[in-house]
Amino acid sequence: MENKNPDIYDPGDTNEPVLLTKTIDDLFNHIGNNQRLKILGGCTRETMIDGKAVTIRGIPELCTVERRERFMEFGAGATLNKILELGKNKIPLVLYQAIKTIGTHSVRNLATIGGNICAPGQKLTLWAPLLALDAKLEIKKSPLDSKIIPMSKFTEVPQKSILSKIRVPLSEWKMEIFQRVGPSSTIADTSASFAFLANVSHGKIDVARVVFAGIVLFHPTDLENEIIGEKVPIKKDDINRLMKTAEKTYDDQFSNLNVNAILKTQFLNLLRACLERLS
Repeated sequence: MENKNPDIYDPGDTNEPVLLTKTIDDLFNHIGNNQRLKILGGCTRETMIDGKAVTIRGIPELCTVERRERFMEFGAGATLNKILELGKNKIPLVLYQAIKTIGTHSVRNLATIGGNICAPGQKLTLWAPLLALDAKLEIKKSPLDSKIIPMSKFTEVPQKSILSKIRVPLSEWKMEIFQRVGPSSTIADTSASFAFLANVSHGKIDVARVVFAGIVLFHPTDLENEIIGEKVPIKKDDINRLMKTAEKTYDDQFSNLNVNAILKTQFLNLLRACLERLS
């Protein structure tokens, strides 16, 4: 039967409808009345919902996409297609490329940037580019109380709070590389995203960002610092030295974990390809 209640959103594949709020005040009223309330975006990864849930898709303030002089700001409920509609010249290239790899056009009409960040389990596609771009997250614990944290410090949204905004600095990059690995149509333990950013000044690399995200989250700042200062073109011996550092750093962080070995191979292959493009 067709749903006639405007305050109910039917996500289609889930076992029951989801509350649809229209203001942040309404959202926090729901949160205050139900400590176990699940907050959702487009519900694209939900097949079963245990208990009450609410989607932020109906709150205009949380669905905005704004480009400012020094950064872009996305509401957590902004759909991926709404972001893509700005065009690849208006948003950071690695972010544009990453969004294009997510699902079908229909899925991106529903999927939200906040949902991709907050999905439980392994890190999804947008983690690598957003972390490499030094994104900041706005967390609200009430309609009038919010704080900004770097994405590098984010683990999960605190109880009774919401992710409200994602702020992405706008910078010029000499090299912007994004790659997604693993199955093309699903998320598996071999799925991961890779982002590499670099700037060159006076013949030397002066900024470098490397992030690999999936079952593992690898942001090797020591490796980034070693890349900074390398002369361009990078010599083959220097690439080999950097690769040894990368492999040792990866092993130090993940050797005691039950992680599919193919992830390490994929990361090292992607990193070498980026360094060789600077050679």
